[in-house]
Amino acid sequence: MKDQDETKEQLINELVEMRRRIAELEATDTEHKRAEKALRTQRDKLEGIIASLADGLDIVGQDYRVHFQNKLLEDRFGDLTGKLCYEGYMARQTPCEACPMVKAIATGSTQRMELTGADGREYEVTSTPFQDIDGETKVIEVVRDITERKRAVEALRREKDFAESLIETAQAIVLVLDTEGRIVRFNF
Repeated sequence: MKDQDETKEQLINELVEMRRRIAELEATDTEHKRAEKALRTQRDKLEGIIASLADGLDIVGQDYRVHFQNKLLEDRFGDLTGKLCYEGYMARQTPCEACPMVKAIATGSTQRMELTGADGREYEVTSTPFQDIDGETKVIEVVRDITERKRAVEALRREKDFAESLIETAQAIVLVLDTEGRIVRFNF
């Protein structure tokens, strides 16, 4: 009888311990679900921000391999994940001279450079170094299409040159006034 009582008591203790462990597991599971939901929310928010950018955004490693690119760059150049940036973006066989990624990593500071892409458009590439969670140094790059801006600047330069030429070759005295009525240019 004493053995049966001890066995019952032992079984009851084991049952109590099992229930305690189950409660701990359920609490841990609830915490994990809460943390997963918070992470999903943050990820969705970050993806929304990246998707809404009007500029290209990518992450490139020191080996010139693309680790991430946003939709804008993917739509324009195709999925380059794991591929060499200079081949995919620039249609080159070798890295760009004065590569902003290399310079950013070497100096530890943000670098900017204007480059002509494989698609013939002009880009301002801003490379900023950072350390990923594995401790590897990479760069995050903002890739801004400046083609239209450069075309507009060139058109303004041509118009200015044309106007200067007209002033210089005019058969009459020409005065150019600013908005305040002051002479800013003349041809005599």
